[in-house]
Amino acid sequence: MCGATSGSFDHPQALLRVIGGIWLAAHHVGFEFVEISHTATGSVDPIVTVVPLRLAPLGLTVPLIWLLCRLGRRLADGLAGTAIVLASQALVYTGLLYAVAAGVGTPSVRPESGTVAVAALGVLAAGLLGAFGPALVRVPAVRAGLASAAVLAAGGALLVLACLFAHAGQVRIALALTTHDAVGFAALAVLCAVLVPNAIVWAVSYAAGTGFALGAATTLAPTGSTFGPLPTLPLFAALPGPTTVPSTAWAPAVLPLLAGVVAGLFAARAEPPRAWLAVTSHAAGAALGVGLLTLASTRLASGTAGLANLAELGPNVWRTAAALTVEIALIAAPTALVTTWWRGRENPKAAPAEAETAFGTGGPS
Repeated sequence: MCGATSGSFDHPQALLRVIGGIWLAAHHVGFEFVEISHTATGSVDPIVTVVPLRLAPLGLTVPLIWLLCRLGRRLADGLAGTAIVLASQALVYTGLLYAVAAGVGTPSVRPESGTVAVAALGVLAAGLLGAFGPALVRVPAVRAGLASAAVLAAGGALLVLACLFAHAGQVRIALALTTHDAVGFAALAVLCAVLVPNAIVWAVSYAAGTGFALGAATTLAPTGSTFGPLPTLPLFAALPGPTTVPSTAWAPAVLPLLAGVVAGLFAARAEPPRAWLAVTSHAAGAALGVGLLTLASTRLASGTAGLANLAELGPNVWRTAAALTVEIALIAAPTALVTTWWRGRENPKAAPAEAETAFGTGGPS
């Protein structure tokens, strides 16, 4: 609206297209920007360049997922009834997505129809998660996995904040070089804010050891980083530079360690002392749950925002999910076993009593 009142849009339809495009981008719908140019020799045949944009701003995507989960929770009414109602709602939502995509599309900006269909499936999945999620949370392995994922998210947020504070001077310089008016500053601030959750996912992938890529020439990982040219975006200015001390590169690796310990503690607390097999299975299930959440979050946080310097943004989805699954499992299982052994050591009579309560004992006939 600020851009419209300042004359940045020549027609109200342009403003509506921008709003619709942002809404579609929040659903991880991809776009293609078509650029037509001619050669310097004046050739009749134009040069057509297609620039892809497939990056969801998670600052808008996460609230949408939360709202869709609440919708699924409200519509939950038995297994069959919930599936039928959510399927019909997903069809309506799909029609809305395609209608907005048709209104946003122009000869120079084309929403990708395939990504619209994938977004519709994501809407249905979020609704199903909201409908049946409360029942899943009662499973000990799920609770342990959610606690571990919360530790990873909090640690990733702390890493992003630490980078912002450590490179505050570079962030201010990037702001000064990028924009000079109030409208541009507001738009840039909103853009960086909605991309902060993406940066949190990238920070978690760095802590996992797999790292992430920013374009074709820039990669950041504890094992080694390469640096190439990047756009002057304040969020990119907060990244560690080539002068990062190698000894501190592996410091974020403590994050998966803490997440594994938390998963193991939750797994052990869900069972009586000395329940070795049960706590081990809970710990393994928690690691698998963290891997699935990592798979979904890294997929949403990754994408492309152009060619060359922004051709690839984010971590490798499968490698990061596999790495975190293995890391959490290797820490959670021993932690759960040690914790359940310690609980039995503190109260050795508790295990037999609780075991009899769980399996039942029969008296003499």
